[in-house]
Order: sequence, then C-alpha cells, then structure tokens
Amino acid sequence: MARRYFTLDQVDDLIPQLTAIMTRAMQLHGLLARTVRTLAGAGLRVDHDVLAGKKSISVPAHARVAVDQAKALYDSILEDVAAVEALGGEVKGVDQGLVDFWSLRDGEVEVLLCWKLGEKRCAYFHTPEAGFAGRQPLDGHLFGNTRSTALRHGGA
Repeated sequence: MARRYFTLDQVDDLIPQLTAIMTRAMQLHGLLARTVRTLAGAGLRVDHDVLAGKKSISVPAHARVAVDQAKALYDSILEDVAAVEALGGEVKGVDQGLVDFWSLRDGEVEVLLCWKLGEKRCAYFHTPEAGFAGRQPLDGHLFGNTRSTALRHGGA
C-alpha cells in the first residue's frame, strides 16, 4: 500500500477527531494499567500476549471478571488506534496521546508531522529516525502531500 502524505492543514483539520479518540484511548489505557496492576498484586501476570489472546493463563474464579475487563479495555484501545489509522495517522503512544502523520518537508524530505493530545494545532515535525525526542518546530518549512508541493508554511 502506498504511503499517504498529509499537508499541515489536513492534519490540523483532523485535530478535533483526534482529540476525541485519543482522550478516550488515554482514559481506557489508564483504566487498563490500574486493572493490570491490581491483578499483578493478586499474583496474576496479565501482559500484552494475554490481553491479545496469544497466550492463556490460569485465572482463579475470583479474578475472572477483572481479566475479562482488562481484555475488553485492551480491545477498545485497539479500536481507537484503528480509528486513528483509518484517518491516516500512526499512534506512537496511547499513554502520551502521540500521533504522527507522514508529510513531505519542503516538497522532498519524508518527515512525520507530530501531534500530541492537548496541542491545538500541529506545531512540530520529526524525521522517522529521530522520533518524538527529535521534534522540531515547523517554522521555516513547507509541508505538502506531493513531491515539490507545499501548501502552507509552518509558521502560518
């Protein structure tokens, strides 16, 4: 499947939807983390493979409801991630509300427009190698969805 590139305006237009989806996903993630910690305190190790159904564990009767709740929370988070992916974004951290969108900086260089829950607009980008730690302000660059095309300055 060909990579989809976004203009800065296209990403900014998605922020209301992203805010709703990622707010819900973060809340679910917090509930899931608490449930998993509670289960761990009861001596049950419920990890990603258990939640994804790739591995089964012996669950005592008193913990079945909590394990089922954890699996349901996990499935709901996956649905939210799929909703972001359907918009063209890549969730980079549910717990931080991070979403990236591919773009072409100055019409040539592949970069990721980087948005974090709580930001009113997309104001940063990073190279694929740099990740979140390498976020840079958009100012001084153009971001387009086709080669040699840029539809908006980062500072506009």
